[in-house]
Amino acid sequence: MKKFNIGDKFLLEELPEILGKQVKFEFPKSREKKLFFARKALENLLKSGKIIYGINTGFGQLASEVVSSENLDKLQLNLIRSHACGVGEPLSDLESRALLFIRAGELARGHSGVRPVLVKTMVDF
Repeated sequence: MKKFNIGDKFLLEELPEILGKQVKFEFPKSREKKLFFARKALENLLKSGKIIYGINTGFGQLASEVVSSENLDKLQLNLIRSHACGVGEPLSDLESRALLFIRAGELARGHSGVRPVLVKTMVDF
């Protein structure tokens, strides 16, 4: 069985093979460690009281609105809910897998502050 490290670069033409059932996804410890430290850095910034767009502020026209620390979970949940809609036919299983795979790969690069468990969950499809 072939292995593919989440977060590695790939060519678009390789996507069908990567998403095939004969590929095992791996989340390298080096990437997991990078995500851990990026998350800690974000948490430290929040503890310091720094205002960070989209993390502890509103979005768009509400960017100048600072969100209290006790409402941060609610802010992030509402962000997810605001994007949880669609039009047309549902995506196929393969299309859904492709989207999760691509997004997990981007998050695995360690520039977003997400917890490693999110990436692990996304590729456990």
